[in-house]
Amino acid sequence: MKQLKRAVSLVLVLTMIVAMFSMNFTTASAADDAAPLLGDADGNGIINIFDASFVQKGLTGTAGYPDYTTMDRDSIDYKIADVDGNGVVNIFDAALIQKWITGDANAQKYPIGQPIEIVVPTEPTEAPATEAPATEAPATEAPVIDYYLVGTFNNWEINDAYKLDAHTADDEAEEYKIVVDLKADDELKIKSSDGKWYPDPADNYKITEDGTYNIYFRPNGDGHDDWYKDVLYAAKQAEPTEAPATEAPATEAPATEAPVTEAPATEAPATEAPATEAPVIDYYLVGSFNDWTIADEYKLAAHESDDEAEEYKIVVELKADDELKIKSSDGKWYPDPADNYKITEDGTYNIYFRPNGDGHDDWYKDVLYAAKQAEPTEAPATEAPATEAPATEAPATEAPATEAPATEAPVIDYYLVGSFTEWAVDDALKLEAHESSDGAEEYKIVVELKAGDEFKVKSSADKWFPEGFGENYKVTEDGTYNVYFRPNYDGHGDWFKSVIYAALQAPATVDEPTEAPATEAPATEAPATEAPATEAPATEAPATVYYLVGNFNSWTVADEYALAAIESSDGAEEYKIVVELKAG
Repeated sequence: MKQLKRAVSLVLVLTMIVAMFSMNFTTASAADDAAPLLGDADGNGIINIFDASFVQKGLTGTAGYPDYTTMDRDSIDYKIADVDGNGVVNIFDAALIQKWITGDANAQKYPIGQPIEIVVPTEPTEAPATEAPATEAPATEAPVIDYYLVGTFNNWEINDAYKLDAHTADDEAEEYKIVVDLKADDELKIKSSDGKWYPDPADNYKITEDGTYNIYFRPNGDGHDDWYKDVLYAAKQAEPTEAPATEAPATEAPATEAPVTEAPATEAPATEAPATEAPVIDYYLVGSFNDWTIADEYKLAAHESDDEAEEYKIVVELKADDELKIKSSDGKWYPDPADNYKITEDGTYNIYFRPNGDGHDDWYKDVLYAAKQAEPTEAPATEAPATEAPATEAPATEAPATEAPATEAPVIDYYLVGSFTEWAVDDALKLEAHESSDGAEEYKIVVELKAGDEFKVKSSADKWFPEGFGENYKVTEDGTYNVYFRPNYDGHGDWFKSVIYAALQAPATVDEPTEAPATEAPATEAPATEAPATEAPATEAPATVYYLVGNFNSWTVADEYALAAIESSDGAEEYKIVVELKAG
């Protein structure tokens, strides 16, 4: 009996210990898991250029990165990358992260860097079915999703007046419908109450003529062949032109009362619906310089082209790094929204535009050409001919060629930026002009770097060298480096992207013997016994320590991640560390 009681007591104690352990583990996990940040695609708690690169690589199918094209859209990783909140991860999200990092005003409107709330059910299956029967959590727990027609006619905003109603489909598919009056060139799509777009944001359905339309929508994309993107179908209602003869029979108004001559064909000639019904389309220059907004002052004028193509032109002052494109009065973009033309230097530009995409080889996307006007350095004699102002009144020295010196082009400075500066410009890392061996334009800086540091060069004109996400030079060991830079990409074969070369300096102790020749300190003054070979043993070259770095520690060297030397099976130099890591 006593043994039975002891056994029961032991079972109860073990049960309590297991319960306490489970409760403590759950609490600790909940406390340790910080909410993820919107835009922190690589999950290291920092929003930087690597997150933009991470999303871009995930969209292009780069090995080792998540595939956003097949990922569950309700997953937390997908929501983190969907920074514009439109329900679709695409190249615009990567670009928005990049612009947010640079402080772009429009990008700052998005909650990038803010925690994303994760709803995790806290009620486990501990509550038996009798406490929470199936009837307590019916299918209505999944919120009802409503669908709305949005478009250019309502500023792409959800409005209850444009809510679609459920409709009985001919094939029993889930279908919705709305009847609405639309104008020619109206663009539209469907937006759900949970923020999704149908079709995706890059595709709009465009109305070609005024009228009353039956708009049909299928959220599951199972429309027929003539449905737009398999989700949308717009059917124009027939015009109520039928006024049957019974309303005004011939007996009430005989032919003699209203003879044919009262309404001859000339009353409604073919000219009543001339070609002018197609509205004239105007084109405007838009860009970062005017917040991408249409303005009359940036309207392009028709221009006579050399090959008789349809062409437009505008002359405008632009700054280096201004981005631009063309937008038409009917809402189209040239080139499409994913591509902008970027100006490389300040100046007055002739902007040429061809809406039909028939520009020459040097035209951007075959629609746009920007030609910088020559600087007005010429002050020809015709402006002040000798008869109006003889040479003695306005001698050449009054307006010498030095009035427009080369200094008009602003001096461009170059800075070393990288993971060690959080990719920000620092005056302490400004490169100095350096005399190259081949006469090329070259700059240099001497800097201390750590193994794993990544860097590139950024100019005061906001250009990056080399260009592109992930195109960074990476240092493999600690040391003092001579970093050389050529802005014209004319480095030799061993230069990174032909623009950067980093040379690790040899330890200073290597050159010390040659700095103090024997004549300055003869052997008698400093005999070998005073400075024996043991004074500069092999330990002067410090032992190299290797560290494990990654997104789990923000790519930072830390003693806790130092690898220890181990004896390998084949006598090779080998190091090891044991560490806890997470998927991804």
